Amino acid sequence: MAKPIIPSESWIAPDFSPETFGRLTTISSPYKPEGAKSPVQDFVCSCGKEMIAVRRSVLSGNTRSCGCSRKDSSSLKTHGMTGTPEHKAWKAMNARCYKVNGKQYADYGGRGIKVCDRWREANGQGFVNFLADMGPKPSPKHSIDRIDVNGNYEPTNCRWATLKKQANNKRDNKYLTYKGETKTMQEWSDALNVCYFLVRSRIRLGWTVEDAFEVPVGGKPPNAKKYEFQGQLLSVPEIAKITGVPEPTIRCRLSKGLTAEDAVDPKRKGIRSNNRLVTAFGETLTITQWAEKTGINQNTLRSRIIYRGMDPEKALTMQKSSRQN
Repeated sequence: MAKPIIPSESWIAPDFSPETFGRLTTISSPYKPEGAKSPVQDFVCSCGKEMIAVRRSVLSGNTRSCGCSRKDSSSLKTHGMTGTPEHKAWKAMNARCYKVNGKQYADYGGRGIKVCDRWREANGQGFVNFLADMGPKPSPKHSIDRIDVNGNYEPTNCRWATLKKQANNKRDNKYLTYKGETKTMQEWSDALNVCYFLVRSRIRLGWTVEDAFEVPVGGKPPNAKKYEFQGQLLSVPEIAKITGVPEPTIRCRLSKGLTAEDAVDPKRKGIRSNNRLVTAFGETLTITQWAEKTGINQNTLRSRIIYRGMDPEKALTMQKSSRQN
């Protein structure tokens, strides 16, 4: 801010003391011209220009100079690129690292990620340095990307990259090894011309990497993974056939780390408990099948075996008691 000019004695009215507000210094007492709504006052600006201003406007800070401060502010603009894609990228980068209440702060500034001092210099010079180091944005599909996802924003660690390229440089990327070579799932999908979402779905369902890449769309894996179930090693289709639980349900639960036994547990939401296998008298049938064989209502059997924990043979031989009238 420029230093205020203290008016000479010849400017100052004899009945007041000079006051300074911003760049303006009073050279008269307040007065109200005929027809004016508010008192005005004579001022001299630090640039030497005299002016009349409404005193209330000066006291509130709305008027701080004769207008020269706006000219000085405009002269501080060093790049004239505010609002350009490069400037927006630079602002967003700083916000991720330093705007504590921002949506992305936890993943950037909250993890200790910083912007180098060269790109944060004052008066717009930080952006000028950023543009000089990074160059123009190659296309609307490009954005700034850190090569080392745990490193800072600085010239040696940043590049313009497409979203697909950045997807291969995320902390949570899943890497797959195929024929002795390890790449991200997206990189393999591009290299083999296989749909990324198809591969991701197959891997989540427990397919081997080889089958996920090589089996045609709509095909079933020849090397079906086996799971231990009731003392046997069975594939998901085999388990589904025995239990009546849909294959997608079993695969989804297996992908979450459940055992095959837990994946078909009737107490879990979505599994039909009447399809639960029950072994009694040397025979294994579902609750529905036992109900048909014994003539006992399947809801009664389900309640006895699943919810009350009754021994299956007792549950199958005990008749439902009749109500006393």
